[in-house]
Amino acid sequence: MLAGTQRWYVQYLKKNALLYLVVVGIFVAGILLGSLGVRVLHEDQANQLTLYLNNFINQLQTFPVEVNSYAQEVVWSNLRFLGVIYFLGLTVIGIPVILLLLLTRGFLMGFAVGFLARDKAWQGIIFALSSVLPQNLINIPVLFVAGVSAVHFSLALVRGGFSNRGERMLPYFIRYTALMAILALLTVGSGLIQAYISPVLMKTVVTYMKI
Repeated sequence: MLAGTQRWYVQYLKKNALLYLVVVGIFVAGILLGSLGVRVLHEDQANQLTLYLNNFINQLQTFPVEVNSYAQEVVWSNLRFLGVIYFLGLTVIGIPVILLLLLTRGFLMGFAVGFLARDKAWQGIIFALSSVLPQNLINIPVLFVAGVSAVHFSLALVRGGFSNRGERMLPYFIRYTALMAILALLTVGSGLIQAYISPVLMKTVVTYMKI
């Protein structure tokens, strides 16, 4: 059974290698655009963001975070985003929107890390890693797999729906939904890491590095 699963996984990767390259490329392009976006910030905008960042760091040290409510907020936010990708995959026009969402996620990450590096130098990079890296070790692979799966299903829907083979879409739909359910469990885990672990790491970095 394990050997059969491994063969299926290898075949799946080979079959969707191009889609993975496209999805990863879109996400990386978003990161690059985000980091470049930091460089074109107007001085007033940069000052406002610096003020907001300093206030956030001060609050991180002095005000306790309501971890349970924050965890619920983060988990539901992650699930909503994954749900949007899932439902877009059920449409024949969802592919460009899915890619746009991945581009936007990459842009936000690149902008956040780029601004911290610009404003706080190497200390900002360490702070960015403590705040972004832990949950995204899970979240980014989940986004890649979800994006590829949604695009793949949308393409299969076009091929099946317009060739009088709609009944053959049911196995695709079942596998697609089951995979998204597994990814939903993983994204819950990434949300819990973001809520319970990342704040501790950020406080540690702020305390010992005196950002």
